[in-house]
Amino acid sequence: GVRITVDGRITIQGTPTCPVVLSSSSSSTSDHEGIQFNSTSNGRGSIINHLHIEDSIFGLTLYNSDPVLNNVTIFNPDRVGIDMFGTSSPVIRDLHVEQAGRLVVDTDWRFGIGMSVGDGSTPIVERAYFTDHLTRGLSFWGGSGGIFRDIVMDNISGAIKAVPAGVWVGDSVPLFEDLRIDKSDNGIIVRHFDDSGNTRGVFRDVVVTNSMYRGVYLDKSDHTNYTNYETADFTNLSVIGTGSSGAKTADIAVAAIEVNATGAWLENVLVDDSSSVGVRLQRVDSSTTFRNLTIRDAGEAGQGPHSAGLAITSSYFAVHLEDVEISGSPGPALWSSSGGAVQGSDWYFHNNSEHGLYINSATVVVDGLDTKDNGYSGAYVYDSRYVTLTNVTSENDGSLGVTSLQTAGLSFKKSNDLESTSGDVTCRTCEVRSSSGHGIYAEDSVDLWLENVTV
Repeated sequence: GVRITVDGRITIQGTPTCPVVLSSSSSSTSDHEGIQFNSTSNGRGSIINHLHIEDSIFGLTLYNSDPVLNNVTIFNPDRVGIDMFGTSSPVIRDLHVEQAGRLVVDTDWRFGIGMSVGDGSTPIVERAYFTDHLTRGLSFWGGSGGIFRDIVMDNISGAIKAVPAGVWVGDSVPLFEDLRIDKSDNGIIVRHFDDSGNTRGVFRDVVVTNSMYRGVYLDKSDHTNYTNYETADFTNLSVIGTGSSGAKTADIAVAAIEVNATGAWLENVLVDDSSSVGVRLQRVDSSTTFRNLTIRDAGEAGQGPHSAGLAITSSYFAVHLEDVEISGSPGPALWSSSGGAVQGSDWYFHNNSEHGLYINSATVVVDGLDTKDNGYSGAYVYDSRYVTLTNVTSENDGSLGVTSLQTAGLSFKKSNDLESTSGDVTCRTCEVRSSSGHGIYAEDSVDLWLENVTV
C-alpha cells in the first residue's frame, strides 16, 4: 500500500538501456500504489523519462496535474495503469501497459484498466500500447477528452463485473487518430448517460479486428430516451473478423457495428468477415448517417435480420445510407422491418444468398438501387407503406429461389393491401434483366405504382 506522493515537482531520468524501476521490495507481501501527483504539482514541470513500474495496484494517479511522461512502462497493475481525475492534462509519449488486472481477483469493476481518463481530464497521448487487460484499454468518463494518436491495443477481455472493451467512452469527447484494436471482447463502446453533458467520440483511421461480440457499439444507457444526436463521428473505419476464427471465441458475435437509440456519423466504412449481421441499427433516426459503406461476408444464416449484411428495425425517422455496397451475406443484403425506416442513394447489393433489399412493414426511400446475382429477388416489399424505389436495376437475381416471389427480379406482396390516399409503394424508372423467374411479380397488392418500367 505504499505510494510516492508528489506535491511539487519530480524528475525521474532513466535511459533506454537503464530505466528507473519502481517495484515492491522483496520482503513485501503486497503491491505498492505507484506515484500520485496532487493538484499542487500542476504547472511545476514534473517530467518522467524511461520508468518501469512493476506489480502495483495503481501505476500513476493524477489529480489536476500535468506531468510529462516519456517512455513509461507499467507491468501488472491490479486496478489502473494511469488514473486521471480533476481536469488533469499530462503529455504522454511512448506508453506501454501490460497485463492490467490479470494477476488478481476482481472484486469490483475497476480492475484491469490500462488508462482511465475522468473528471474533465484532457491528456495528449502519442504512441501507446495496451495489451492483455481484463476490462479496458482506455476508459473515459465525466466530461473528459484529450487527443490520442497512434494507439494500439490487443486482448482486452474477460471482465465479468463490467463490459470489457478496448475503448470505452462515456459522457466524454475524446479525439482518436490512428487506432488499432485486436482480439477484444468489444472493440469500441460509446455510451451516453447524462443529457446534462455531451458525448461525442471522434475517431479517424481506425481498424478493429477479431472482436468477440461487437467491433463498434454506439448507444445510450436509456434506450427509451429518444433525444438522439451524433454521439460518435468515424472517418475511415474498418471492422474485420468480428466473431470469426480469430476472435477469442468464434461465432458468438452480436454485430460488427451496432447503433442503438443514438446518432452517429460514419464515413468510409468497411465491414468484412462477421459471423453475425454487419451493421445493426435500432431506434435510430435521421441523426445517423453512413456514407461510403462496404459490407462483405457478414451475417449468420437462418437468423432473420442477423443473417443480413445490414439490418434496421424500430426506427421511425429514417437513417441516411449513402453509397452502400453489400455482398456475400447468407441472408439479404439489407433487412428493413418493424418500422425500420431508411433513406438514401446509390446502393449496390450483389451476390447475397437471399434478397438484395428486403422490406417488411417498413418505410424505405432510395434513389439508385442496383442489384445483381442475388439468390432471391433484387428487392422484395411486404406489407409496407410509403416505399419509393427510384432508378432501380435488377440483373440475374433469383437463381436460388423457389417461389415466384423469390425468383422474380422485383417482388411485391400486400403492397399495399388497403387503398388509401397516402403510403403508396412506387417503383419509378426500374429495369429488370435476366431474372430467374418473372421480371416483376405482385401478389395481393393495391396502391402499387410502377412507372417507366423495363423488363
